[in-house]
Amino acid sequence: MNTLALTRTLLLAAATVLGACSLPQAARTPPTTWDFGPLTAAQPGVARLKGSLLVLNVDAPTWLDTSAMYYRLAYAEAAEPRAYATSRWIASPPALITERLRAAAAASGAIVLAPGDGIRAERTLRVELEEFTQVFDSASASRGVLHLRATLVGGGKLLGQRSFELAVPAASADARGAAGALALASSQTVTQIIAWMAGL
Repeated sequence: MNTLALTRTLLLAAATVLGACSLPQAARTPPTTWDFGPLTAAQPGVARLKGSLLVLNVDAPTWLDTSAMYYRLAYAEAAEPRAYATSRWIASPPALITERLRAAAAASGAIVLAPGDGIRAERTLRVELEEFTQVFDSASASRGVLHLRATLVGGGKLLGQRSFELAVPAASADARGAAGALALASSQTVTQIIAWMAGL
């Protein structure tokens, strides 16, 4: 290789290295993905369900029906949901909650059906997710906030409707804290929904 070719090769290599260094960190590192953790066995004393139950896919506003992980700064601008740049849910929150609802209902004794099964169920559960965010009350303190509305119908009649609101303190003021707090809020809310249905 002559001197000119060697010089060109070295300059190209240097430009490549400098270009890589100038890329944003988010572009070089895949985002961290989170879910609600492994399923746990049903606890003794959990409410029991009977018969067949159609659990519809959880509905949510368009902005929540994505894998983005949202937070709000209550001390700055609470009306502006912001998304973490390097952390995401492994699936949309409505999808994650739908799966937990079906698993919990099945563990509680119900025959659980999904919309695609083509079988008529005795009761149908519809859930609308309204809020699923990490709310910062200060720069160092936050909580996972979940709001949803559940509607149960059966035999062509409304059996009941209830709103569920839960806030769980986050262990840390970051995406890891959000994932843990919102997973716990989801688990506790699902347990409350099962108990509510069992009591109707």
